[in-house]
Amino acid sequence: PPRSTLFPYTTLFRSPAISEYNKKSGQDYIVYKKEYSGEMIYGKSIRAGTKLNSYGILGGVNNYLLTIKPSCNYYTPDPEPELTPVFGLFYERILSRVNTRTLLRAEMLFIKQTFYSYSESEGFGTQIYRDDAFFDFTGIRIPLLISHSLSSGNIKPYINEGIALTGFLSKKYIHIRETEIYSTEITTREDSDLKYLPGELTLLLGTGIKFKISGRLEADIQGRIELGHGLLYPGKEADKPKQYSVQPAFLVGISF
Repeated sequence: PPRSTLFPYTTLFRSPAISEYNKKSGQDYIVYKKEYSGEMIYGKSIRAGTKLNSYGILGGVNNYLLTIKPSCNYYTPDPEPELTPVFGLFYERILSRVNTRTLLRAEMLFIKQTFYSYSESEGFGTQIYRDDAFFDFTGIRIPLLISHSLSSGNIKPYINEGIALTGFLSKKYIHIRETEIYSTEITTREDSDLKYLPGELTLLLGTGIKFKISGRLEADIQGRIELGHGLLYPGKEADKPKQYSVQPAFLVGISF
């Protein structure tokens, strides 16, 4: 008798319908069942054009807001938010063999941040204190993120979260106090009593969107915000002031 054969390339969801038809026809039939493992799906997606690894460049601006609780034991600056450019490199890798929307992302960003703080206060009698603080740092920031794409295709919105560590290549802090007495005598004192912490660890949350340009090229636009533990302390851990940093950033990149 004739034999109906379901070939291996027939998709799995069609197998039950064809098998039922063959059964009702009264003819002999053979079903070759093909199941795809996670590794096979992963391999097929890579061969179809999904990028396993991505590299790219990015740049933008970072707005650094440092808040330090004043201490009666020593002068603490109160700087204004400072906007500075950042730029660097990034690397992305698909984490899941089945869900290619989840990526591990590592970045290396160069940042140079400058701060200025001015305050004026009254002392005993007719004394007036004027304080200027100048401080800055140059560093390398290493964010490590998990990125989740919300859709696939040529336009992909995403969210990411992770941590970032900023290491300082150079750092400087100078405090200048001007004391005015009886509106005639002015004395000036300079110190560097506050020191930098070894680095700053921040928590990071962001969102963005990727646009396919051509081939493997993609444009990446993102906004993010970081929360950190601050920068300065007076040399003794026990006297460390309460402080924190808030850093919104806007970045644009190209991956390939």
